[in-house]
Amino acid sequence: MYTVSGNMRVPAALLLPLIALPLLSAIQSIQENEIRERQSLNGLWSFVREPRNSVDIGLPNGWKDENLSKFKNATSMPVPSSFNEMGDKDLRDHLGWVWYERYVDIPLRVLANNRVFIRMDSVMYYAIVFVNGQEATRHEGGHLPFEAEITPLLAPDGHNKFTIAVNNTLSLDTVPQAEFVYNKKEWNIIDGRNTSRYPDGAFTYTVPFDFFHYSGVLRPVNLLIRPKTFIDEYKIDTNSKGEFNYTFTVDGEDRKKVRSTVRVKDADGNTVFESKELVSSGQVEGAQLWFPRGMGAPYLYTIEAELRDSTGTRIDVFRETFGFRAVYINGKHLYCMGVGWHEESPIRGRSFDRVMMSKDLSLFDWLGINCFRTSHYPYAEETMREADRRGLAVIVEQVHQEITSRSRIIAQGNDHEGLQSAFRDHLECIERAVRFRLVQGRKGILRVNELSGVKEPDTGLAPPALWDIAADKQAMQQEQRLQVARCTKIIIAEGQDHRRLLLRMIANSMVTTRNTTKITSNLELKKIISILTLSPPLIDLMHKLDASRPVTLVHGQTRYWNDYLSDLLDVICINRYYGWYIDMGVPPEQIESDLYYDISMWREKFKKPIMITEYGAENIPGVLAEPSLAFSTQYQQEVFQGNHRALDRLRKEGKITGEMPWVFADFMTYMSTTRVGGNHKGLFTRDRQPKEVAYMMKIRYDALHAELDG
Repeated sequence: MYTVSGNMRVPAALLLPLIALPLLSAIQSIQENEIRERQSLNGLWSFVREPRNSVDIGLPNGWKDENLSKFKNATSMPVPSSFNEMGDKDLRDHLGWVWYERYVDIPLRVLANNRVFIRMDSVMYYAIVFVNGQEATRHEGGHLPFEAEITPLLAPDGHNKFTIAVNNTLSLDTVPQAEFVYNKKEWNIIDGRNTSRYPDGAFTYTVPFDFFHYSGVLRPVNLLIRPKTFIDEYKIDTNSKGEFNYTFTVDGEDRKKVRSTVRVKDADGNTVFESKELVSSGQVEGAQLWFPRGMGAPYLYTIEAELRDSTGTRIDVFRETFGFRAVYINGKHLYCMGVGWHEESPIRGRSFDRVMMSKDLSLFDWLGINCFRTSHYPYAEETMREADRRGLAVIVEQVHQEITSRSRIIAQGNDHEGLQSAFRDHLECIERAVRFRLVQGRKGILRVNELSGVKEPDTGLAPPALWDIAADKQAMQQEQRLQVARCTKIIIAEGQDHRRLLLRMIANSMVTTRNTTKITSNLELKKIISILTLSPPLIDLMHKLDASRPVTLVHGQTRYWNDYLSDLLDVICINRYYGWYIDMGVPPEQIESDLYYDISMWREKFKKPIMITEYGAENIPGVLAEPSLAFSTQYQQEVFQGNHRALDRLRKEGKITGEMPWVFADFMTYMSTTRVGGNHKGLFTRDRQPKEVAYMMKIRYDALHAELDG
């Protein structure tokens, strides 16, 4: 019997592990207890938007000091929400700045002897937060929480104004990406007159990802009220023997004077460990393990740290749940019966909603799902906590999806020397920036986001509402890899209190293949590919930040014979759409043959755990056809039948460790000739009504649980 636990790296040929907690947190979980308070800022905010793609108006004109509710175009906007779903077509498609404002009274007793922090769980994409007209913090990157202390900025009378400026513009140098191009070009000018059919300021905005770019304040906003000396960062590592190591840090002027007590309590509240040290280790005898659904109970313990001052008065308490776990390879192994999922629904867009979260996870229960993938970004903290309680393992995906801009290095043609030179120059820039960051720390983060614009040369057009007045275009391009790395680090830290995490996914739908350009050596090709995908440095970074979990990325079009990255991964995840994007219209027998052969070759070549993370076909509700046709209910069922036959063979032969159809529910995308009101590959409609394939998956997963869990 082989057990994977603690900080062991998983052997390549074995099944996926459920492993211990990640490393030290940079942003602690929200605490609300007998010492700490939370004041919600959720609700209706005054909302003003600047003209689409405008030259910055609000920042230089001091909107942070104005009463935005008095503006002629002011309206109310719920927080959290996706503003795209709250109005007309112009608001849905808005690109650029929007402004939020709310007046909030904070009780004077709170201000008397506490410190106050503002925490925003997700703002898409770039945010500047003002308190009473003074900048409190700024943050780049959606789907990630951030916080800042605002105690010195608060009004002594308790009446405060909060203003948030949000810019949702993406570029080739953001994560995720988009491309902004003005339609009028200088070569359209003839005899001093621009002959283009496009009006002034017209532009094309193209995204490489297949989901709608919902924007705004997407998740809750809270004021966190903490004592002047409080427990700040923490980590805990566990293994299946009940052993654990923990570390707590304290912030505040009196941090060296406090006395501490740390306890571990079981699910019934009984103390099973106690220590006076903030850094220590211990063991729970006969520890009950956390298991994913079907394998056992998802048992959770609680670690509690408290601080007392010199008089013995308790001044802070911090609690967090955690689990001990193991996956037994030869006795009882985990086979992932999962699904890809978007945190998205009608009207709410991508904003957090407890009702939709609970509904979706209840449908997971109905389907028999034991794991899911956070496609294609980190999910809300409350969602992850509820996954804990329900015994759901999670593949955590970060926002590094379908990176495209580096392909322009390859696109320069067949100039091998030019490619090598571009590679060397780019690598040197990255290394310089990385060294700068490592030396300078948090204060050394490059300011590429002062949000003024990159001007198209010689067009006479206004600059788009993109980024930095202080950084030129090349500096922005250098920044992309660092943005991805920074987001990766934040995700690892923020997710540290989620003990069901299965593995880290650094990217989705990556193409890591041999290009047609003339490259003289595989080594040089691999170096160029590393620039294109950004993946090898990120794989190293993930392992350094969290050595306890395996790392993967999702292969899109890559095939087993031309992949150059899988040897760096712990687990191989593959998307395959036989019967849809590949060989549409073929019978289930051919789909079975296609998928079985494909995955068998991957397994034979790399001898690593493999998971099928996407398969399926679209079905527009109500479209029926006999004989079957694409987009019909019948055709979607046939595609699933062919895939399931192959998956059964592969599973019984030990060649795969799990399967996930794409996708749980239909979701919105940008308009295109291939998308009729969004992506319709869901097991459920967008409003969560089951399609026929939902019943197929329930029957399948129920049968697999009966076979594998008994």
